[in-house]
Amino acid sequence: MDGHNSAKGSKMSFLYALQIIGGCIMVIGYFPQIRQILKTRSVRDLNIKTFISITIGIAMMETYAIGLVIHDHTGGAFLITNSLALAVNVLVVGLIAFFSKPEAVDQPDLTADEPVA
Repeated sequence: MDGHNSAKGSKMSFLYALQIIGGCIMVIGYFPQIRQILKTRSVRDLNIKTFISITIGIAMMETYAIGLVIHDHTGGAFLITNSLALAVNVLVVGLIAFFSKPEAVDQPDLTADEPVA
C-alpha cells in the first residue's frame, strides 16, 4: 500500500468514526425527551408536526444510505446511525400520539339548577 492509499484510508477511518460518534450523540440526544415524556405522561408542549417532519427527513436520508450500501458498498456507518435515529424519532412520534389528549372544550354545565335559556 502506498502513502496515498494509506492517507486516504486514514481519512476515511476518521470520517467513519465521526459518523458513528455524531450519530450516537444524535440518538442519545432523544433519551432525555423520551424519559421526560414517560415520567410526566405529558406531551403538551411538543409539536407532533415537527417530529413527523424530522422523521420524513430521516427516512429520505435512510433511502439514500441504503442506496450507498447497495450500489457503492459504502455508507455503512451512515446507515446504522440513521436507522437508529429513525427508530428513536418514530418512537417519539408514537409517544406524542399516545399521550396527546384532545383539549377539553368548555361546555355549559347542563346539570346546574338554573334553567337553560
